[in-house]
Amino acid sequence: FVDEYYSQPKRGYGMHVIDVFQALKETNFEDVFLPGKMQFNGSGSYGNGAAMRIAPIALFGHNKTDESLQRDVEECSRITHNHPNGYNGAILHCLAVKAALKSDSSKEFDPVDFISQLEKKMETIETKVNIGYVFM
Repeated sequence: FVDEYYSQPKRGYGMHVIDVFQALKETNFEDVFLPGKMQFNGSGSYGNGAAMRIAPIALFGHNKTDESLQRDVEECSRITHNHPNGYNGAILHCLAVKAALKSDSSKEFDPVDFISQLEKKMETIETKVNIGYVFM
């Protein structure tokens, strides 16, 4: 990510992630998660940047278990989005892409069921980190 940013810095990266890239470069990537964790007074970013870049993990890992994908997504996301809301948003996006890839195209798409299944998965995931969301 850092190399890509510095090769095209005017590409439209979020203003806070630039601080992460600068810190990673200055520390020679000593702890790749620390700069992301230190954003916003140590709470980490909960923006959508991690979710925006996560689809390739779903495509590459579509045959992995949800738990394995979740670990991969969290690790990739925490580099820049260390707050649970940031990496859980990316997990949700990844699971949605995987579910779409695995869906039976011979059956009519049921958006309510699709969302309901994702909500159940995310409720379990978010309960583990005690975010406190309630799905309705």
